[in-house]
Amino acid sequence: MVRIRHDQVVKILAQLFRQVGAVVHVEPRIYGSARIRPDLDITLPDRSLMVDVCIGHPAAPSRTSVVPRATLEAAEKIKFDRYADLAKRYGAEFIPFALETYGTFSSNASRLLKILKAASGAYSAPIPASSLGSYAVQVLSAGLICKKGCIEARAAATGQGE
Repeated sequence: MVRIRHDQVVKILAQLFRQVGAVVHVEPRIYGSARIRPDLDITLPDRSLMVDVCIGHPAAPSRTSVVPRATLEAAEKIKFDRYADLAKRYGAEFIPFALETYGTFSSNASRLLKILKAASGAYSAPIPASSLGSYAVQVLSAGLICKKGCIEARAAATGQGE
């Protein structure tokens, strides 16, 4: 379940950036091996980005704090420690895209969506720049919620959720 939600967000981000003319490479997931690159390499006319998606659940038993957004900040720190030097070596900017399952976006996730919106203004995107930010949030939120609901409904229907 956790990987499905993560992979759905990666797919949505890749699609959104492609819609504004970016070249996007999605790092493939090879099961049973450690991945040494972030989820997305995004090339825009004026910059290169490396993005890694993380989705935290603030009510998970493994949480370390009850402070709002602490889950996001902890996840971002782990991602920065893992990928920031790699991005720098390749002349890219690393941005962790951290979300909580309840819908909270990290400040870096919001910053990435602002970069997306700015890129849409320089390109004839199918979605106007004025509404791209809210569209992106809606699509990402729907991706988090709908995917979870579909999987739970399928499990309940087949008796696997018990």
